[in-house]
Amino acid sequence: MATYTSSLARVLVCQLLAVGVAPAAADQSSGAATGTPSSIAVPRASEDVARDALSSDTPASRLLMSDPATSHVLNEALSEAWRQLGEPGCQALLSELKDEKGHPLGGNLSKGAADLKAHLARLVFVDGTETRACAKGALAATVPRSRVVHVCSSRFRWTWQQNRRHVIAGLIHEALHTLGLGENPPSSAEITSLVLKRCGTS
Repeated sequence: MATYTSSLARVLVCQLLAVGVAPAAADQSSGAATGTPSSIAVPRASEDVARDALSSDTPASRLLMSDPATSHVLNEALSEAWRQLGEPGCQALLSELKDEKGHPLGGNLSKGAADLKAHLARLVFVDGTETRACAKGALAATVPRSRVVHVCSSRFRWTWQQNRRHVIAGLIHEALHTLGLGENPPSSAEITSLVLKRCGTS
């Protein structure tokens, strides 16, 4: 597993729990699911494990992945996403983007989270291999206002090898959805493009 920076290590605690699903075939683009949780077709095991991990007294991100290689890559990507979220331009996304009611996303931060960095540390990442979003070519997906992000394992690893910036932007993209940001409009590509513009080029 990659080593976090000392400040990140105090916030993010990685738990690797098997959820018993098979690895996905390589897919194509990054994106997020929309609609109700049932539209993602979350495997029951993943739902149960994620629900258990969402205890209000545990503020750390949890990586509930069945594949150790994906967990390793996700760990590295989250570390860099967490760093980028500390940049002023990235934080500005909270006021620039709105939820479905037209309210700035900053008003929807999870309990106890002062900013996007702290909110990211309260999300749960699960294996999304069997979800429709992954089958359609997503990198990762979530439902607006959910604290659970579904990672498309094989595509996530493959994209990390090809374009790390895209993966990091994709994680921030999904974090914005967990705050209530919808899609179409803005399109998935527009959201990722804005994240890349606001959150640095590293």
